Amino acid sequence: MVENVYMYLAAVEMVLAFMCLWAAGYGICAVKNKGPKGHTINAMMIVGAVLMALDSLAYQIVCFTGDYFIIVLKIVCLSNFIMAYIFFILFTHYVGIFLEGERGVVAIKRLVTGICIFNALMAAFSHWTHLYFYYDENGAYHRGSMFLTSQILSTLAMVIVLLVVFHYRKKLRPSLLRATISYFILVLSALILQIVFRPPLQLQNLGLGFSILFQYFYYNEDRNEMLRKKEIELKDMQVKLVESQLQPHMIFNVLNSIYYLCDTDAKKAQKALGMFSDYLRGNFESLSISHLIPIDSEIRHVKGYLELEKMRFEDELQVEYDIDNLDFEIPPLSIQPIVENAVKHGVCQRPEGGCVTLRVKENKDQYLIEVIDDGVGFNVNSNPVDKNGRISHIGIASVRERITDMCNGTMEVESTLDVGTNVTISIPKAG
Repeated sequence: MVENVYMYLAAVEMVLAFMCLWAAGYGICAVKNKGPKGHTINAMMIVGAVLMALDSLAYQIVCFTGDYFIIVLKIVCLSNFIMAYIFFILFTHYVGIFLEGERGVVAIKRLVTGICIFNALMAAFSHWTHLYFYYDENGAYHRGSMFLTSQILSTLAMVIVLLVVFHYRKKLRPSLLRATISYFILVLSALILQIVFRPPLQLQNLGLGFSILFQYFYYNEDRNEMLRKKEIELKDMQVKLVESQLQPHMIFNVLNSIYYLCDTDAKKAQKALGMFSDYLRGNFESLSISHLIPIDSEIRHVKGYLELEKMRFEDELQVEYDIDNLDFEIPPLSIQPIVENAVKHGVCQRPEGGCVTLRVKENKDQYLIEVIDDGVGFNVNSNPVDKNGRISHIGIASVRERITDMCNGTMEVESTLDVGTNVTISIPKAG
């Protein structure tokens, strides 16, 4: 009868192991969990898979007899104990990530980690000391003289983390609170039952297995909620960015230039009207685009804008292109706002004008987009304002955030007063 229960539990825990392993693989390969939270949850899933597999193996081995199986059983059970403590260290670190910077959190993480390491070492030495547990010559499991101490220390570590979570509950997301509560309810309940009723089963490991999957479920719930909020924020930034590109004075100046061209050069006026129409269409279409676009599309939009500005400023604005024939994607309206800043707040602030250079290159690891101007420059540590008191370098923060969020890129701004500005966008290559 007991053997049948063991085999049943072995099957359940093996299923849990495969589910944890699938969650880890999905997080690494498909979703590509990034950052400290993503890396930690992936590690928790891998450790959980190993823990469940070892526990399942232990339930199967205990049904056999012989010296060989006893030796394997001892190794498996010892590894099982150690993996359980490693998981709790990772769980404590995971909670600490959400509370980074809060008072006392680092000290508590070190204390809990110390308790887990002590228990793991004591479990390892129990093979010789029999303090925590031991197996007799028949492979039967027995509690050692300090078994209760090991359980008290484990419970203490969990209670410490629980108290920290309760203390900072208002600063934590609901999903993390639910994940933490589910962990403690399942594991602590199983631990108490294990101590009080002394069943011939490791109930806390079974509770731990289910709690591991709950951690993954709640992590993904939190991640999806963050992605939804980020998508809304990006859309809002995109709308504001388009609005900033459609200032009334810019539209008026372009239309005024076209108006005078109608009398002097009708073909040029027709061409200018077509370019202005394409420019407006490109801005409005970007409102409905939430994905990356080919670099060629963005460059065409930039060239259309610069042609319109050259029509206004004539020889005061010089433009140079150094563009390799590359195939990659960027967020819409990533280059044009930077070029507009270079024109309006760089070269056109000089009486004699200046030059704007657009360069698109690549190296071994990334694609590089540079917008260089020899205008008046500015202090990169301040927010320059125009004559109306408004921040003049519009869209820079929006472009940087979209570059980071949508393609894991970076944007660097270097500027020197009376020398010019260099903005470099770096897009990592896939793989």
